[in-house]
Amino acid sequence: MVDTSRMNSEAYQVLKKKFGRVMVENSNEYRVCCPKCESRAHKKDVKFKLYINPYKVSKNGKRGTWNCFRCSYKGWGLDTLGVQTTSESALPSREEAPAGSRTLNIFHETKKLKTTSEEKSGEGREEQEVKLPTKFSTEWSSSLTGRACYEYLVKQRGLSVSTITDYNIGFCSKGRYAGHIVFPITDQNNKLIYFVTRSIYEKTYFNCPGPNSHVFFNYKNQEHIVLTEGIFDALAVGTDGVALLGKILKKQQFKILKNSPPKYLTVFLDADAFKDANTIAEKLESYVQHIRIAAPPRDKDPGNLSKAELNDILEDAWYLK
Repeated sequence: MVDTSRMNSEAYQVLKKKFGRVMVENSNEYRVCCPKCESRAHKKDVKFKLYINPYKVSKNGKRGTWNCFRCSYKGWGLDTLGVQTTSESALPSREEAPAGSRTLNIFHETKKLKTTSEEKSGEGREEQEVKLPTKFSTEWSSSLTGRACYEYLVKQRGLSVSTITDYNIGFCSKGRYAGHIVFPITDQNNKLIYFVTRSIYEKTYFNCPGPNSHVFFNYKNQEHIVLTEGIFDALAVGTDGVALLGKILKKQQFKILKNSPPKYLTVFLDADAFKDANTIAEKLESYVQHIRIAAPPRDKDPGNLSKAELNDILEDAWYLK
């Protein structure tokens, strides 16, 4: 049922004025078509992937936060989005948000921030201590949700028991991530730096609180990297599979590969991201000795291919130089 009180709210009206059609979500969340997807992901958003919470206020006073779950466009400040309110009090703060609803937690679950010397001087960014969700578990048989998540991984995604164990994949049966599989992401020293969750009931992914411009899934400075979009794609490839967590090579990710380039790199994105694959390959061609591009069939993503199909496609990948 559509919440008509939310549709009549000031927040809804100012968002509608800027974006046109607005979808009302649970709690204080609204969804609109992302204006940045076409330039960032080379494909127009028609599925309302930009989630906005106009009620949250950041520590430095910026009102409103947003995150696009397609092109990873995120930030603070409704004015940055071009959303104008009629007065300073037009949008209520977190404490004044609509009764009976909770504030959207796009980025911010429980977190602890450390201030570096660079930040004290006004440079750099906050270093975030990443923690897994409080309800995270690897005891798959402990609940119906755990068994359902495990069955999804094994039967629908074809993951082996060893893969699930080696990557410390878990789930949540309660809380914000209830019904979600949780993928911890670690750095080369096995320190937790991020996590991503995926609902088993609908194709919904949630990102860990904080920035992800420096994050790869399964990056261990391998000699050969097969660069994919998503985690399931990387897991299907195997130990060489490294996920971008999107279609775009972010600035920090580029610096990581530039400073410590693999000897062999294959860009293997989804079929609808061929232009993005070419862009990534061209950016890295000056630093990687052997670089190739591979493309799955139009009707399948890499994560949905059999091992034999993956091997054939990777063998047929063409060299950029």
